Parts: sequence; C-alpha cells; structure tokens
Amino acid sequence: MLLLSALAKKAGNNVYVSLGEIAKEQNLSLAYLSQIIAPLKRAGLVVSREGKTGGYKLAKPAGEITMMKVLETLEGPVIPVKCCNIKGAKCGIESQCAVKSTWLSAQKILNDFLKGKTLADLC
Repeated sequence: MLLLSALAKKAGNNVYVSLGEIAKEQNLSLAYLSQIIAPLKRAGLVVSREGKTGGYKLAKPAGEITMMKVLETLEGPVIPVKCCNIKGAKCGIESQCAVKSTWLSAQKILNDFLKGKTLADLC
C-alpha cells in the first residue's frame, strides 16, 4: 500500500516516479518494490514508461482503486478460513460445523469494508 499511496500522492502532477525514488522516500527495499510492481501492472493498477523520465504512475484515479483489489492482486483471495473461499466447499464436518456461518459473516464484513475503502481514503 505504501508504494501505491506514494504514487497516488504524486498523481496530481501526472509524472512517472521511479521505484528507486519511492524506495528512498518510503524507506522500502528496492528489491521488494520490484517484486510487487509486476502484479500491480498486470492488474491494470499502474502503468510504466521507460527512459530518462520514466517510472510508474497510477493507471486510474486513486478513488477508483479499492483496498480489496490491491490485496487480491498481491495476496490472492481475502478469506478468513479456507472453507469460505469456495461456495459450497465441503470440509468433512460441514453438517456439524458450528463456526462456518460466523466466518462467512466475518468475511462479508471484511469484504464490504475493503471494497468500500480506496487508495484515496488512505492518502
């Protein structure tokens, strides 16, 4: 999120920012930023440009990038427990499970929260 929030703060200038600059500003590892920028680019959250004035910038306004999209891009499905991942998933004790409905409720609350918060909200 620090990488994207750094890009969001510079979005008004419509400039491309190097990963090195962000690493220095945010006290983050350049190697780490290099690893996470690729999936963000594939997901259409950032765009890049090569050359002297190249770097990265947000592909869309910060208000259109939800925390859910970022987390799913970088971490995969946001789920509290495995059985919440797939509708109708069976774990072998489904008929006696006293907690699945609670986990499903928690997942809905979490998902609604993450879908309702944008990168703009963080900045």
